[in-house]
This record gives sequence, C-alpha cells and structure tokens, in this order.
Amino acid sequence: MKIKPGKKVLLSWMDCYVPEKDLFFLSKEHLDYEFDFTDVLLMPKEEFYNHSTYRQVNYVNGYEYWYIKNVDYVIIAHKEWIETIPEDKKRFLLNAQVQSGRYSLKSSCIRSGSILPL
Repeated sequence: MKIKPGKKVLLSWMDCYVPEKDLFFLSKEHLDYEFDFTDVLLMPKEEFYNHSTYRQVNYVNGYEYWYIKNVDYVIIAHKEWIETIPEDKKRFLLNAQVQSGRYSLKSSCIRSGSILPL
C-alpha cells in the first residue's frame, strides 16, 4: 500500500514543523564580507544555543544543529529576507551554510529562497 499525503496535509505539516524564522550560520571570517544586518538579528552562537526559542524541537531538528561546525554567529531572519538581498550576497550566504555543515544536498532543499529540511 502506498500512502501519499494531500496538499492540505503537507501544508499542515509545514505549519507545525517548519520553523518560523530562517537561520544562517556564520564564522567570524564571514563577517569580513560586507553585509547589511539592518533587517535581521545577528546573535553570538552561545546566546543562540541557550535561547529558549531556538532550543525548541522544530528548530533543532529542522536545522540539524548537530551538523553545524565552526560558526560564531547566527543570522535570524524573516523568511522573505533572503529574497531581498543582492544575488552575490545571497550566494555568499548560502556558500557559508555549506562551509558550516548546515546545508547538504542529501538533507535539504531550497524552496522559495528558504532552506528547508526534507
């Protein structure tokens, strides 16, 4: 028997399990790149990992924190934010995610500019 969830079920799962904010992980070296942090929150990793919101299971599992290495800061952004930045900065930011271990073709996909777990 093959079970295929409908669109309504998938949207319900997204509402329940996909985090409300996009997270981007950066090292100190990445901060040397000229970035405008006006519309986002830039948080040191220690503060981020100890914050009650970002310790919730939908964030921990959704972003697979256990794979993330060599980061010092986390950008916390609204989902639409990445679509508002220039293409070169977007590319730099997504490459930084690969370098941190956050993004791999096996575990994630890009949908509407957001990195989402599969």
